[in-house]
Amino acid sequence: MTANAPAGAAPKEGSNPLELALVALLAIACLLTPYLFSSPTTTGGSVGNELVFDGRELLTQHEVLSAIPEEPGRLFETLTTSWWGDAYAEQKLYRPASSFVLGLGGVVSGERYDPANPGSAAVPYKLFAVSLKVICALLVVELGALLLGSRRRGFIAGLLFATLPVHGEAIFDVAGTAELLCAAFSLAAWTAWLKAGDRPFEKPLALGASLLLLFGAIHAKESAYALPLLFFLGDIGRVREGGFGAGVKHALSKLPALAACAVVIGVSLGLRMAVLGSIAPAAGSLSPIDNPLLDTDPLTRAMNAVRILVGGLGTAVGLNPFSGNWGFSADYSMSQIPVLGAFAPANLGALAVLIAILGGSVLLFKKCRTRASLVLCYFGALLIVSNLFVPIGTIFAERLLFFPTAILALFLAPFLAGLGSIGVIVAVVIALGNGYWTYNRADVWHDNANLWRDTANKTSPDSARAQFNHGVALAREQLYPLAESSFEKALEIAPDFDLARIQQAAALMASFRTEEALVPLRAVVINQVVADDFKYERDPVVGLLNVDLLLFQITQIDAMDAGGDPERHLAWLDGLIEEGYESPFAHLYRAETLSKLGRNAEAEAAFRRSLEIEPTPAAVRGFGSFLRIRGRNEEALALYQSEIGRLGSESTDANDKAASIEFKLQEADLEYLRDPARANQLVSALIEAGGMTPDQLSRALILRAQTRLDLVPASDSLAAATAVADSARDLQKALGTYQGQSEQSYIALYMLVDLLMQQGRVGMAEATILELVAFRRAPVLHGRLGELYANTGNHDKAAEQFELSTSGLADETGAPLDPGIYVRTRMLQLHNLAALGGREAEIAEIIGAERARADAAAASIDAYWSAATGDWSALEAAIIDLRDRVPGLSVQATIGQLEDYRQVAQALAVSDLDLGSLTRQAQLALELYNYPRAKSAIERALDLTPDSDTDGRAFRTSILAQVLERTGNPAGALEALQAVAALEGVSVDGRAFLGEQIERLEALLST
Repeated sequence: MTANAPAGAAPKEGSNPLELALVALLAIACLLTPYLFSSPTTTGGSVGNELVFDGRELLTQHEVLSAIPEEPGRLFETLTTSWWGDAYAEQKLYRPASSFVLGLGGVVSGERYDPANPGSAAVPYKLFAVSLKVICALLVVELGALLLGSRRRGFIAGLLFATLPVHGEAIFDVAGTAELLCAAFSLAAWTAWLKAGDRPFEKPLALGASLLLLFGAIHAKESAYALPLLFFLGDIGRVREGGFGAGVKHALSKLPALAACAVVIGVSLGLRMAVLGSIAPAAGSLSPIDNPLLDTDPLTRAMNAVRILVGGLGTAVGLNPFSGNWGFSADYSMSQIPVLGAFAPANLGALAVLIAILGGSVLLFKKCRTRASLVLCYFGALLIVSNLFVPIGTIFAERLLFFPTAILALFLAPFLAGLGSIGVIVAVVIALGNGYWTYNRADVWHDNANLWRDTANKTSPDSARAQFNHGVALAREQLYPLAESSFEKALEIAPDFDLARIQQAAALMASFRTEEALVPLRAVVINQVVADDFKYERDPVVGLLNVDLLLFQITQIDAMDAGGDPERHLAWLDGLIEEGYESPFAHLYRAETLSKLGRNAEAEAAFRRSLEIEPTPAAVRGFGSFLRIRGRNEEALALYQSEIGRLGSESTDANDKAASIEFKLQEADLEYLRDPARANQLVSALIEAGGMTPDQLSRALILRAQTRLDLVPASDSLAAATAVADSARDLQKALGTYQGQSEQSYIALYMLVDLLMQQGRVGMAEATILELVAFRRAPVLHGRLGELYANTGNHDKAAEQFELSTSGLADETGAPLDPGIYVRTRMLQLHNLAALGGREAEIAEIIGAERARADAAAASIDAYWSAATGDWSALEAAIIDLRDRVPGLSVQATIGQLEDYRQVAQALAVSDLDLGSLTRQAQLALELYNYPRAKSAIERALDLTPDSDTDGRAFRTSILAQVLERTGNPAGALEALQAVAALEGVSVDGRAFLGEQIERLEALLST
């Protein structure tokens, strides 16, 4: 473009399809390749299977988006819910267009995303992101042709934009869909605005399209509210002659059309207000951890924002001054980008650079009108997200550069276009280089563990959020000591980062360091209470930092759980109350602690004080339980009915209605102890009536699951299997409804683990156990986790979990707290160590330690292991020891099994073709926790069973089914039984027996 050429003149010809195809192909190649193939540095495969960063949280915690894959009819609920839903309700972000697109991804997927077993559930979301990026690149070509007055310039701009590696965060994290969709709408709206010309009202279709697309952009992401400003700044450069003043005058000539844009903005704000009840996020919803500028005065914030605004130019092209290695990073939180004083040299220097850039654009306007206006547009596009005028949720993020880099590409395109064909070649080479860079950068986004390992160790080591997220990822991999170290680093950077203390406590508890976990938990309570000046205000948000929840958790650990110190806990609560913290929950948990200590009169007084401060449902529930345990059921019932009467059935207050439902729920809970059937009727009626809070619905579903399981006759295996499936559904719904952690959610999770394992749903059971372990010390759960790993062939991790479990199942002297569970867990550990091979020394050490302990459990383990290994002399000695330690009939059945096992094994040593001995060995091995031997024996027996002996095959297959079901594979058990049931020649009785088992397993597996 010459200095005197009419800026922004329309191109003489349309876009070349081949050029568009090349731009699209380059974008697709660099983005799809890492989804389909791993690069040499990726050890875990392509990046297509897992969700990371905000996208993972969004699609697993948003109450609507997480449910749509299984309930596609809820798609249109995305138009009336906030971006984060109930997960972060206080954020008040309204992005219905982006939420709808993510909802469509869920409909296409048809499979709820499970982090433990992602499968292909994430693929549609990621393909949508790639598609939007390609659309944006093609729109840059179209916009460039119109704005720059040349098809070649538009083509070069599209090439430069198509493969920029700075776009990685927006594309590889599906939460970036908001950026991508907003950019697509914005580019299309700007294109339509240009097509409307200098007299927009004479081209109503183009103007209408621009306004409609503006509406779409605003509802994709809030940064699009600045789009009319970009229209204005872009129009300044479209004046045909004169200087900057003439350009402004030209842009002002379209003011009536801009007024129409203002109407769109007004309507959008009204819609936002109608849906969210507010225009701006709630006070305190933003965190200084993510944006430390929140804690600064307006001048300091603005000066630092200028420095970041200027530094972002380098980041856009891969010269990142904010990263630990001058590359790209997923996070820039406290203190990766240091907050400097307002007049720090770096801030003043950045201000000088910005003034020079903007001033130069104005001074050189006559020579390069379009490029000068594009400079203004670039910074205009960042105004809303720059923290200059209003602080946002983050100090800086690469995703915020997605749309501005389209403007940057438009700015650079004329320079290369001036070189003719060489310029096009240079643009292609740059695009190819950027594409390779993007491909390599994709490795980092393979999964959360990889992302935060790279971010915390390389690109943003000074970021508290990066260290925190790395710790969370390590904890999910059960690397608790490393996770604790990461949380400690986060706290060194940001001492007020209480969420890091919460997760640090969870990691300590998972490592059975419960005593140490109390320190950060209590510190969080003190920090939160001091921040509120020791004044109690009920927190409506149930989250990890909720003081009421933390008081419950600390009470469970230090007053209720074995190994706690109720006296110490009581003194700590008394200290809080003496400081003036008159919280109903402090008095409630003080009452429960006093009750634990047997100081019942004081406990009752504390319960009544809690109710006096505020008759919270938790206090009513707690006091009612206190009364019921002491046989004062009528007083408890009177308490519930009194509270229901106090609230009144005609009350229109939502809180009163919720409380009334609460006390009816307590009434049902009381009936559970006396009449489970009546309790089931009451709670089912409450669920059917609706109107419950999420917490109440969760507890009602849990109670219904409990009563349903308790009401099943022990002899009715089909009814039991049906109850398992129905109760698992109730519990999953309960946990999906409930936000946060509490005693009820812990009970639900604990029950659900057992049901999921019965159903063989390994991935979900593992995720549930890990969530439980993070909440409270639970050695039994480590044992269940070990079973899951053993069933999937991961014997190393299984043995590790069984060791954690047995450590927690013993007291300080090493004696088992529950001998039955301890013996079973230790035997499973030994069998998994044996399966690994080469671990004989470790096995010998364990057996030696058990023999040295010399109690009944140790004798049982010694006997079982001697039988499993065929050490008959050791077995004989162990049986004698067992008789001596456990006198009476209680041990005779076990000894009989061991002696039978020895006889069978010795018979098989002579000949392994004895069907009866093989079958009996399988049955005995199953009872002695020797699942590998049980499986091999029964499979050998089946191989030897003649085809003509269909009833014998049916009987032995039923034993195989027991083994498969016991080892977490009920689906395999069902398949085996169905196969043998299909054989001809099975007797009527045999077919009836198989039919019962098949029907039971089908009911069990129904989801």
